[in-house]
Amino acid sequence: MSLTLEVHETSIGMGLFNLISFISGTVGTAVVAKLIDGGFMNLYENPLLNTAKAVPYSNLLLIFACVVIISGVIYNRIFGKKVFTS
Repeated sequence: MSLTLEVHETSIGMGLFNLISFISGTVGTAVVAKLIDGGFMNLYENPLLNTAKAVPYSNLLLIFACVVIISGVIYNRIFGKKVFTS
């Protein structure tokens, strides 16, 4: 951030960046807590689990894994770089 802005805009840009980071962290935590507590994540029963209390966490992990995979595909399509090299 500090290298992309001009010298007189650096402090404003860094402050805004930190503000957005703090707000998105708290909003993200609140959304995850509401999803787990609200019963929205009990839709899919994972056959590998041996307790029903772990179902919301398993479903949330599957959603986050899908988000990471989709983000990787989008990054690869936009920037044309190989994410996985062999």
